[in-house]
Amino acid sequence: MIQKELADFRFKAAWLVRRARIAKLQGVREQMHKDLNLALAELETRINPERPDLTLIFDSGLALAMKRDKELAKKDLSLLQKSGFPARSFLFWNSS
Repeated sequence: MIQKELADFRFKAAWLVRRARIAKLQGVREQMHKDLNLALAELETRINPERPDLTLIFDSGLALAMKRDKELAKKDLSLLQKSGFPARSFLFWNSS
């Protein structure tokens, strides 16, 4: 399913993060890191610092948490918390 979505969508970051989560569960760390790097590169070009899209910040924070980049992940988490983004959305970050 993820492969189809990656082929069909212009923006792929969210699907790459999903595929990275699956790669992690399967123990395919090299693929996980490759997907996370691709996702973060795309998100970097799409996130407008003046008016950030919170769903993009969420994807960025999750990818950073999965890469164990705690400082940048905390920055995204803080921005989401201040914005009122649903707190239950962060529960699985700890398992990433």
